[in-house]
Amino acid sequence: MSYQSTRISIIDDHTLFREGLISILNDFPKPVEVFEFSSAKTFLESSNFHKTDIAIIDISLPEKNGLTLLKELTQQRSSIKPIILSLFSAKDYGLQAIKFGAMAYLNKATASEELFTCLNTVMDNKMYLTSEISLLLATNYKSERDNPPHLLLSSRELEVLQLLGEGFRPIDIAKKLFLSIKTISTYKARIFNRLHFKNNNDLITYCMRHHIIDSPVTG
Repeated sequence: MSYQSTRISIIDDHTLFREGLISILNDFPKPVEVFEFSSAKTFLESSNFHKTDIAIIDISLPEKNGLTLLKELTQQRSSIKPIILSLFSAKDYGLQAIKFGAMAYLNKATASEELFTCLNTVMDNKMYLTSEISLLLATNYKSERDNPPHLLLSSRELEVLQLLGEGFRPIDIAKKLFLSIKTISTYKARIFNRLHFKNNNDLITYCMRHHIIDSPVTG
């Protein structure tokens, strides 16, 4: 019996990790075709974007993080099945990722056997919930107010927050997002108001504490 090849896109900015994951996927028992991307932007702009069946996404990505990418895929009603594969534990972002449309949330320490089980489950159009995620879902009695306040931002505001945290000026962000400087300034004002920032140092500190950025851009 022959299977149609499943097309998997890896979106991760670490080359060695992508290469290692591709090597693991070569041992997957079903036929797969693998594409690799170093950022959400290159993935979204690639001709292989529309060919993708499953996207394996890291959270910490340059310019546009994995959670923002998840939101965009959901808003576009994309048929792509997203899997988050991150260094962060499920306690950090697992519930948010599921809320934003992820079919599974795995830690990068996951064994290849569990990854294969996850892929088989997602290929059957079912969510793969680890025991940790299941426990979090079962005991999640917190209200939206108890979640980190940046999760209440829109996907565009979250994108602007990340770029500001990385050190980009509003005029540079406007060019990147093809928006007017006035629009970016409005987004920035909303972010400062909702997250109670007094200055850019507050913003950068917040972004690093909540893993929205790894470190600000320098130079």
